[in-house]
Amino acid sequence: MSASRDDPAGTRRGRPPTLAPRGRLVGASAVALVAMGIIAERVDIVGLGIVLLGLLFVVLISQYPSAIFIWRRYVELAWRVERPSGDPALYAGRPLTLTLEVRNRAPRALGAASLRPVTSPNVHIDTVHLAVPARVDRRASVTFVPRSAGVAMLHGAALTLSDPLGLTEIEAYFPSPIALPILPRLGVPLAASGVPLAHGPERARQSAARLAGQGGDLRELREHRPGDPWKQIAWKATARRGRLMVRELERETQSRHLIVLDVSGRMRQGRPGAAPLDLGIDLVARYVRGALDAGDQVGLITVDARAVASVPPSDRPGQRRKLSDALALASAAYDEDVTELSDAELCSTVGRYILLQEGEETRTSPPPIDDPRWARIVAAPSGELFELHKLLAVVREIRRRYKLVARAARAPLAHDPQMAELRAFCRDRCIPLPPRLEPGRGLRGLAAALQTLRTGRVPDRILLVSQFDGASDAGLVAPLAEGVARLKRRGVRIWGVAPHALPEPAAELDPIDELLLLEHTAREAELGALTQRLGVPVRGCRDAMNFRLERGPTKLTSPAGRAA
Repeated sequence: MSASRDDPAGTRRGRPPTLAPRGRLVGASAVALVAMGIIAERVDIVGLGIVLLGLLFVVLISQYPSAIFIWRRYVELAWRVERPSGDPALYAGRPLTLTLEVRNRAPRALGAASLRPVTSPNVHIDTVHLAVPARVDRRASVTFVPRSAGVAMLHGAALTLSDPLGLTEIEAYFPSPIALPILPRLGVPLAASGVPLAHGPERARQSAARLAGQGGDLRELREHRPGDPWKQIAWKATARRGRLMVRELERETQSRHLIVLDVSGRMRQGRPGAAPLDLGIDLVARYVRGALDAGDQVGLITVDARAVASVPPSDRPGQRRKLSDALALASAAYDEDVTELSDAELCSTVGRYILLQEGEETRTSPPPIDDPRWARIVAAPSGELFELHKLLAVVREIRRRYKLVARAARAPLAHDPQMAELRAFCRDRCIPLPPRLEPGRGLRGLAAALQTLRTGRVPDRILLVSQFDGASDAGLVAPLAEGVARLKRRGVRIWGVAPHALPEPAAELDPIDELLLLEHTAREAELGALTQRLGVPVRGCRDAMNFRLERGPTKLTSPAGRAA
């Protein structure tokens, strides 16, 4: 997030009253009348212009008390997000309600107020308009829809007060960070294996039926859960511990799934909520839900030019949450080797955010040329100078004071530990960093992920989710084709899905939409050639919620029966 003014800290404290666009128009008209009257030697026209200027000046001065009350914190802002009734989890695409409350402790009315929430890119909230009388708390609600999975941040709200005539305005910023963990969209589970989907006790009975006659090995002893078959109760362990214990076996018929999700920069290109990565995350969430509901083991690897993060295959009770957290963290990039940002640009981004959000000034004036302080100063591309030690001190204090959602994740990778701290702060506050967009990064990451499966137990099924950018380059495809062939010889079933971001149907397409259509047409031809090179089906996906995987052969189709 970047400030729209040269001095964002001034906006945070509250600016003096300024002329609104209507006020500037009235002022320009008054000056024009005075000039015309002087040229035409008409006293009445000159007088009319002076009267308008005087009226404008009086209105501007009358707004200063309201600005002073804001500076002295007579005006407060409180807001909260109302969680849905029933299921309190927050899902992408599910409407949420934001309740705002403006508390005016001043002895005068502040007039008409406009509140513009400042949010992360995956959330858009409309401006709220309300009147603020004297010594009254005004409340308003607005509905918004998270566009994609990940951590959504509500940084604060920009307040604009205007007089009844709309000639002047007062700007102020109220920081109030709220982090919202947004899960992938809810959709019908994909049938990821030949076992019918089941839930609750039905799933336990089904799993027990699959165990019959297989002679599975003992995996662990655990406490009894509702729906567990009585024949699996370990009576000796139950007698020793005084509570029901169950033998959990390693089922020979259980499938082992691995999903490799491409999170490179090319997957992130597109509108929030409609980028290929957003479609891929929703599709993976449906696949995970279907495989776990069938009693199978599921794992996940996210890749850029390398393996970024991984969750080993498992079917334990906490696996669903681990996979959801990994998908949420996959929606943004903060490691140094996957983002296109220099250290100076990173310091500038963090410094200006802190200036707006916390009112902490970390910029400094240039010291003398031989001053040793230059070793602790970072020069931003804009020419601003930032004191690195002060910037880090403020960042550490903010991270200590606010315990946000992403704090449990690993620290972002960087060559300098100090830069790693700044990148972690950007991750905690959902400050987007530009990703690297070199072609072929996703293909190199997919090949590297398959390379890790040379030894040990390999999955039964592997799903590759990527745009396969650079598929026309034989040098990039060769390592991936080698890994696919090696796993196919070991009996692994592999298929690929390429999510496509297509524009909404419209009479006229803007240049970005036209570019997406052209890219989609070219990509369809590439996927056909890639299927031949890899020897596994690679299909496009335009709608992650309606994408369907039929049981039996690895055939990916849309609900209408056409190739998706």
